[in-house]
Amino acid sequence: MKMFFRSVLVLATSLTALTSPVSVREDIDWKYSVGWDGVVSPASAFGAPTITNDINNGTALEKRTVGGIFICSDINWGGTCGYAVQPINTCITLGSDWNNIISSIGPDPGTAVTLYGNAGCHPDIFGTPTVVYPGYANLNDIGFNDEASSFFVAAS
Repeated sequence: MKMFFRSVLVLATSLTALTSPVSVREDIDWKYSVGWDGVVSPASAFGAPTITNDINNGTALEKRTVGGIFICSDINWGGTCGYAVQPINTCITLGSDWNNIISSIGPDPGTAVTLYGNAGCHPDIFGTPTVVYPGYANLNDIGFNDEASSFFVAAS
């Protein structure tokens, strides 16, 4: 009888542990889960910023935060990755390290990134997809893997 009681006690304890909610720390940035090393690069690490006179250049009511963007050279957040905070309403023409290489992109919440196949944020015949949080682990999903030559950063 003791053995039966002990077995029931162990089983009940195990089931309680399995059904208890797991605490998840919400203060941990999602980029750590895909291997980000915590390094924040300067905006120029991705390419040359160009201020545009776009009609979306902001108003007094616009959120005044800059947008962080996490990019990787391989799908599923693999290969070489980088994170930089980009100024809002700015075109970033990618440098040779990133030009036509980005396969994963994840803007921070509140940031929209429009991808361009040409330098200087000039549209081409393939379209200009806009990416918002949480982004894409595989840019093949939107037909833009290894296609970006520039991107425009805006508040979403």
